[in-house]
Amino acid sequence: MSMLDSIFGFVGKDFVICAADSTNARSVVVMKDDLDKIKVLDDRKVLAMAGEVNSIADLSEYVQKNVMLYSLRTNINLSTAAVANFMRGVIAKAIRSRGGAFQTNMILAGYDEADGPSVYYLDYLGTLHKLNYTAQGLAPLFVMSTMDRHWKEGY
Repeated sequence: MSMLDSIFGFVGKDFVICAADSTNARSVVVMKDDLDKIKVLDDRKVLAMAGEVNSIADLSEYVQKNVMLYSLRTNINLSTAAVANFMRGVIAKAIRSRGGAFQTNMILAGYDEADGPSVYYLDYLGTLHKLNYTAQGLAPLFVMSTMDRHWKEGY
C-alpha cells in the first residue's frame, strides 16, 4: 500500500471538510496527477480513499452503488454511521475471502440531520473509528500535529 497518498477530514460545528491529493505515484514515478480520490456517495456523504488505484475504484464504486440502491429500494437515505458500518462489513468479508483484501484506507465524511457532522476512519483491515479529525497516508505526519493543537469543538 502506498504511503504517498494523503487524505484528511475534520468536523466543524455544522460542517465536515474532507480533502485528498490527486496524484497516483509509486516511488519517484508519478503516473497520474489528476486522480479523483473522493467519491460522492449521496448529497451529504463523501468517501476519500488512499491506496492502490484498483482498490480505490472497486471499493468506492461498490459502496456508492449499494448506498444508492438501498436509497432507491427503501426511499430512505442511510446515515453516515450506517454507511461506515456497511463499509466495515464489506472490508471484513473481503479479508476472509480468497479474493483478498482491498488495499485502501478511507475517510468517510457526512452530515446527518439527527447526528450532525461526522468523520469516520477506516483502514484496510476494517478498523472503524468515529473521530473529530483524522488523516491517512502521508498527511498524518503534517496534519495531525496541527489539528491536535488548533482544532476546537464547536468551531
